[in-house]
Order: sequence, then C-alpha cells, then structure tokens
Amino acid sequence: MLAAVAASVIYTWIYNGTGGSLLMVVLFHAASNVLLTVFLVDPFEDQVARPFLIYVALVVVAAAVVVATTGAATLSRMRGKQVEVP
Repeated sequence: MLAAVAASVIYTWIYNGTGGSLLMVVLFHAASNVLLTVFLVDPFEDQVARPFLIYVALVVVAAAVVVATTGAATLSRMRGKQVEVP
C-alpha cells in the first residue's frame, strides 16, 4: 500500500507536469512494472522480499523528493478537466 500511494504521487506529478499527458504516465508505469517483473520472477519465493522492499523504499524516497522539491502545488489540478472536442 505504501508503494501504491507513493507511486500515485509520482504519477500525479508526471501527469500535471506534462500538461495532462497520459502517455508519459503510462510509459512510467510500464517501466515500473518491467522492473518488478525482471527482479521478482516468482513472488512467493523467500528471496523476493529484499528486492521488493528496496523497490518500495526507492519509490517512497522518489515521492518524498518530488513533494519536497516541487511542493504540493504540482500535485493538484490547476486546470479544468480535459474535454473531448467534437
């Protein structure tokens, strides 16, 4: 749960920082999933706990750095929702 909350902070920052580009968020999410897939081949082995905890720690540190350097202003919607143009 901690990694999910920290990742959502990072995703929100990327989304707002790119002007609402979902492509960048999707690419970052895919890159995160690739890392987990490569290092966590079988999630039920005992050897998986350490790399997963390192991943969680890195995501939490990255989210903390984002909040500390950019502030809460970049984590909230400043513009209205995107609407589809007919």
